[in-house]
Amino acid sequence: MIRNLGSTEGLADALKREDGADMVALFFWEELTVLLARGRWAGSTILEFITETFDCPSEWGMKYRKDPICLVAPTPTILAGTTCEWFWKNARSDDFFGGLGNRFLYLTGPKKKPIPNPSEPDGAALQRVRDAVARLSELSPVEARFDTVASLLWERFYMSWEQRERTGLYAAAVKRVHVYIRKLAMTYAALEGTLPEIGIEQLKAAIAVGVYAAECAKALVDAQNATLRPEGELEQRFLKWIEEHDGAKKRYMQQTLSKITGGCETFNRVLLNLARADQIEIRENRVYVAR
Repeated sequence: MIRNLGSTEGLADALKREDGADMVALFFWEELTVLLARGRWAGSTILEFITETFDCPSEWGMKYRKDPICLVAPTPTILAGTTCEWFWKNARSDDFFGGLGNRFLYLTGPKKKPIPNPSEPDGAALQRVRDAVARLSELSPVEARFDTVASLLWERFYMSWEQRERTGLYAAAVKRVHVYIRKLAMTYAALEGTLPEIGIEQLKAAIAVGVYAAECAKALVDAQNATLRPEGELEQRFLKWIEEHDGAKKRYMQQTLSKITGGCETFNRVLLNLARADQIEIRENRVYVAR
């Protein structure tokens, strides 16, 4: 079942079914920043819900409520729009470092030429899309796999992608691009009826979208960096220090950098950001460059 919901309230309740069956839901909002704003409300679990159901767990629940919720295989999908300026009104860098921000695939493009009298959408084409999506519900669960040629392409792309140097907020923003490429490839295979195999052309198309989405994420990050976020410079200085003192004690690092952090609160926050972004590792009160 696919439902179109226009509210950020009660996402978990909307996915709950009395018969215990799976529920697939599409949430559509014209402005993404509204979701982020309401997710900051005291007691709100919206952002937590979106983060924890990204990988479609077999079960998700909230036991601390008076009426506990237990969802079987929740599969929410969110489609929303915004601008860079409006996005950063309520989004935070920690949303990316904590995992929420990179659970969205960002797509943008140049503004189209103005059309004074736009024509009506092609009803027949839209119906073909609806029919194709509806047929997905008829598929039996299978384990998707790349065919021989696609598997070789995937290995080459994945190794090349992971070996590229990325730092800071951008690294956190594109951390799950390879996951989206897999999901897109599976979607193409499902729509084209080739499952359980994913072919070379389907993978090529998915990679093209994933790489483009990474460039869109960079544009989003650049818009945020334009505000001259003070912690951005600190993160780079922290990384350089750790590279030069790999394995040093955390306390020694804090003492050494105390002049630029101004206090333990800022120090701990920046260090946590880097750890969440998988830029560094903290083990037994020692700091290491992530391997």
